[in-house]
Amino acid sequence: MPTFQQLSQKELKLYSSLKMKKYREQYGMFVAEGQKVVEETISFFEVVAVLSSSEERINDLKHKHPLEDHKVRITGEREMERLSALDKGRDLIAVYNLPETAPLPESLGLCVALDSVQNPGNMGTIIRLCDWLGIRHLLCGEGCVDIYNPKVVQATAGALGSVVVHENVVLKDVLPQHFKIICGTKMEGIPIGEATQYNRDNSLCILFGNEGHGISQELQDICTDFYAIPAAPSSTTESLNVGISAAIILSKFIGLT
Repeated sequence: MPTFQQLSQKELKLYSSLKMKKYREQYGMFVAEGQKVVEETISFFEVVAVLSSSEERINDLKHKHPLEDHKVRITGEREMERLSALDKGRDLIAVYNLPETAPLPESLGLCVALDSVQNPGNMGTIIRLCDWLGIRHLLCGEGCVDIYNPKVVQATAGALGSVVVHENVVLKDVLPQHFKIICGTKMEGIPIGEATQYNRDNSLCILFGNEGHGISQELQDICTDFYAIPAAPSSTTESLNVGISAAIILSKFIGLT
């Protein structure tokens, strides 16, 4: 049974700083927390270190995934709380190198684009949804939350490595170049139940807007269609969460292909 190295104070300071975007960008690293999320992501990203207060957790992980002993660090529960960005600390944390930015392929098929979606939970839900529905590319416009924010990573429940997420995309330029059909979402749109079958050869992008303001006017101007989820006459709810809206609308379009 190997004896793993203890986490140093220098490493503790470095890895704790990765809660903030500027340090993730400066050091080129990000963090995933929790056994499930680590197990689901460790095959997709280059491991810098795996941290835990429990050698048992580390050994469980090593039984399932190849992990070099020199990348393992053991530390105390107090240090794990300091490392964690979550309300409830985790007993297993992985530090990964940020992946290189993937170029946009010529053909994207059915794709999702986001305009200034800023809530980490919503972003993580949509990434997870894309993975579930087999949508391989997600375009995040300027103003979207950083996908390597620890709360986004947690909300993906491990799906982050399965979807190619393109960040800081200038949507007003990129979408018309790549898609014949750009479907926006707004309250005054066509009821989603009336959406008709489309040919996957006609590349289609579904665009979702900011939680508070919806899709910006400059992006509304390039949309070819708008769809809405009709509320029941008895509904007292003002609107739907963008993650819920995405689930309903995307599942409908998947069924039309």
